Amino acid sequence: PNSASRPFRWIKIIVTYGLGGWWPGLNWTRLPVTILWILLLSTGIRWGSKSLPRSAFALILSWIVPYSAITLLSYDLDQARYCFPLVAMACLIIGLGLPQSRLIALISAGGLAATLAIVIIPLAIDHHQDVPMGRQLVNYVQTQFPSSKTTVFLSEDFADLIHFTEDDLPFNSVRQSQPQVLALDVEPLDQNGYAVYGLWLPNKAPTEWVPVARLCLASFVDPLRPQEAWLYQFRPKTQINPVTECYHLAV
Repeated sequence: PNSASRPFRWIKIIVTYGLGGWWPGLNWTRLPVTILWILLLSTGIRWGSKSLPRSAFALILSWIVPYSAITLLSYDLDQARYCFPLVAMACLIIGLGLPQSRLIALISAGGLAATLAIVIIPLAIDHHQDVPMGRQLVNYVQTQFPSSKTTVFLSEDFADLIHFTEDDLPFNSVRQSQPQVLALDVEPLDQNGYAVYGLWLPNKAPTEWVPVARLCLASFVDPLRPQEAWLYQFRPKTQINPVTECYHLAV
């Protein structure tokens, strides 16, 4: 991605993956916890700058500033874990922002926990119910295709899914593909009566490929994986109904 977008992606990872906060395009249920985070974080920063010894405040900044710089400039921002130490520091500062009154502090902490639960519980349900994309692919191939005469090509974006297929599908029925040699691989199979399929990102399939299934992941289940992939068939022999809904596989 464009390096100019890195600051926005960095902030988004900390806010959404780390603190459960709201970001444009996400559900409004994240707004209450976001508002509380902002209020307590700003209060904590203000309190720390006034009440902590200068040496302690400088020590905190001496870690936050260089670590923020190195994650922003050097690390792979798709690996959300690199930003989580900053999330931990933000939580400590948020704790400093709790009101001095014990009762009000308990109410504030309880409100923060409740609003965060509104975000976390649906995500936990999604994680429990969601099926890895590789498992979805294996199940779809096993239930829909005659595997002895079927070959599935995986694009570069989904090449690692081949590890899901090694134990459950016939040898060489799923292959990794390179765009420059895909036609050379596909044509002989098609001429020999094989049903040939390919897994691509939406709207990335070559011509003559028709979508037959849509594999989906819930948001925030895997930051490294595209949230959907489309399974296409090469020159289908029969009419294919338009595909819109995600393929659902029971847990």
